[in-house]
Amino acid sequence: HAQTVFKVNRLVTMNALSLEQFSIAMQTRLRAFQQRTTSSFVLLIQLIRSAMQINQLAEGLSTNFALIPVYDNETSTWSLRFRPRDFYAHSCSCLLSGECNRPVGFYPQQTKDFLAKPNISVPGLVLGCYAMDSVFLSTLQCFYDQLCVNNLTSFIASAPTFMALNVEGNSNTRWTPNTTIETLVSN
Repeated sequence: HAQTVFKVNRLVTMNALSLEQFSIAMQTRLRAFQQRTTSSFVLLIQLIRSAMQINQLAEGLSTNFALIPVYDNETSTWSLRFRPRDFYAHSCSCLLSGECNRPVGFYPQQTKDFLAKPNISVPGLVLGCYAMDSVFLSTLQCFYDQLCVNNLTSFIASAPTFMALNVEGNSNTRWTPNTTIETLVSN
């Protein structure tokens, strides 16, 4: 849509513009195009996230709802009920907020306790109610630390060697490793 608006909006003047005037006019138009594109993209993402939260869609990874088997003694049948996930002893419920999250990490073997805290947390990565929330609420912090990257890849069978992102070598960035993915996407 922003591209269509940009193409339709012609630069027509009564007199020829100087190179400086033309450059200023084009820079203004390009900035407006970038702002419209970013705003449209962010609004679309907000719409999708709101629709998922409001409609209480069940996440395929069962991060926002748990399936609870229920036995009916009268009919002698089993059925499944959805129960919203509560993160860490009911301090945040996916039923009420899309901002609930918990650290991503490595848990004790064979734990089924969703309220358990990880033995080892991965800095910057969080598990949210929906996969989209998990990505947007996370940061790239771990990927700027070689030790953290090594720890992650050590849990992956036959993983290649990965190098951490270099924050010192990139002085042109306006973002820190602790910036959320949501902030990066929104800008």
